[in-house]
Amino acid sequence: MSSWSFGQRVIKNQTRTVNQTGTQRSDAFTTGVTYVRCTADATGVFIAFGKTPTAAVSTGIRLVANEPKTFKVDNADKLAAIIASSTANVFIEELSE
Repeated sequence: MSSWSFGQRVIKNQTRTVNQTGTQRSDAFTTGVTYVRCTADATGVFIAFGKTPTAAVSTGIRLVANEPKTFKVDNADKLAAIIASSTANVFIEELSE
């Protein structure tokens, strides 16, 4: 795979469709992954990380549409996502050096 983000390779992709009725969680990140890059296709998506995370509009990390953000994560964390209204897709790229 290509290596274009600070020398990191994308080793796995996940996509989650989210809505405003509850938190949608990703699969646990691959063992050894310490960074993930996240992008949403709509504004108003909020995310959280952890072993059993719950995303909330009032406290989550806000993703702006089509602007990738890279986050440091702990081993086997998951991403939880929710949107303020409507639906959106969250694209998660697990990164490795």
